[in-house]
This record gives sequence, structure tokens and C-alpha cells, in this order.
Amino acid sequence: TLYYPDSQSIKENKSTNALLLRSDNPLNLYDILSGAIVKSAPNAFLMLANSVLGSNKKSMKLIKELAFKLELPESSANNITGRRISNKNQEITLEILFKVGKILFKKMPFIQDLLSQTKFVYDNSIYRNKTNLFHYGIITHGIFYGQNDSIGIVLSSINGKKNISVVIGAKGVYHRDALLY
Repeated sequence: TLYYPDSQSIKENKSTNALLLRSDNPLNLYDILSGAIVKSAPNAFLMLANSVLGSNKKSMKLIKELAFKLELPESSANNITGRRISNKNQEITLEILFKVGKILFKKMPFIQDLLSQTKFVYDNSIYRNKTNLFHYGIITHGIFYGQNDSIGIVLSSINGKKNISVVIGAKGVYHRDALLY
């Protein structure tokens, strides 16, 4: 199935980390998810919400229901894009990220493949994950997002044992990676 970018997603083309979406260039679900995970593209998250799931409102309802099932604070699920929002208090702690990581890294192989991607191609452009941790063999899977790429949830394998590490509040990509290293 192909999904066409909605107007809100296209409007976000100006945002940091955004994919350059066009109304005449549909994407498949794999590319939308890759844009969200590898590039941390806010407009890919919005396109997933609006074009794939039906609406931003419906998507936030699903996210809030999942947060409730995971016994996370309601204020931990206020934002689709992972960016700071000025009119709502967003509570994210290391404990919350760790809980989410435990769920993410137990998902189906399709999800595991997405979380181990370091790059993807869209519209003749190559997008790369903003980390060297995959390249150095420090992590096997990860997702990075947030203002200044300050948040990360990663999986590593040390002597055959899987370990989840999380970081929040890093000053940027290099600081985040140093904290996870």
C-alpha cells in the first residue's frame, strides 16, 4: 500500500531532520517508518499518524492507551514528533525510556529490522542514522529522537547478553553517543 503525504506532513518539510515530502510522491509503510526511525523525521511521524493511522487525534489516542497499559504517566504521551512542545508538560524519564525499550526490543522481526537500520534511501537521497555506535559495534539496535537528538534507546549485545541503555537530556548527538558508550 502506498500513502500520500498529507498537508501537515508537507508543511513540516522545513523542520530539522525532515524528509522532503511531496504530495505527488507516495511512500510505502516501510519508508515512512524508516524516515521516523533512521532520520527521526517529524514529518514522517506526522505522516504515519495522519495518512496511515487516520489522524493525529486517533494516533494520540492509541499512544495514550498504550502508555496507560504500560502504566506510564499520562504526561509521557503528549507528542507525536518527539520535539518539545510549549503548551503541554511532557514527562520523560530514564525509567520510562527503559520500559519502552524493553517493549521495543521484544517486537517482531520486522520491527527489529527497522531498529537496526543505519541508513535508507528515499527520493534518490541517502539518509543516515546520526550515530557512530552501530559502526563501532557498540549497539545492535536503536532509536534516537528529541530536541537536538538528545534522547536514545539502544540495545547492545555483550558476551551474548542483551543490554538496554537509555539516555535523555544530552546536549547533542556526540554527547548522547558518549553517554551511551
